[in-house]
Amino acid sequence: MISTFAGERAVVEPLGMEKVVVDRKIFYLDLMENQRGRFLKITEDVGGRRDTIILPASGFWAFATAFAHLVAIERTLPAEPLQDESRRHTHQLSAAGATE
Repeated sequence: MISTFAGERAVVEPLGMEKVVVDRKIFYLDLMENQRGRFLKITEDVGGRRDTIILPASGFWAFATAFAHLVAIERTLPAEPLQDESRRHTHQLSAAGATE
């Protein structure tokens, strides 16, 4: 972890970075670390408007598993949007990996 100070605030350099461009959106994935631990900062940039979520490292497995599950479901769906609510899938994982 590399920290520099800008005024009163420490600026932490990412441990790793990825950039994903999808249509008109840009997603920045930054693996970061601070005094409380490691986390993933995911920033969505749409035409200069940014939204960010922070995912603690303890939730990486559950997040990646849920994401992979949804990708697998999406691959089985027809190209047109679903209109029938009964065909929707729900699934919940805890950070420990147990299905809830």
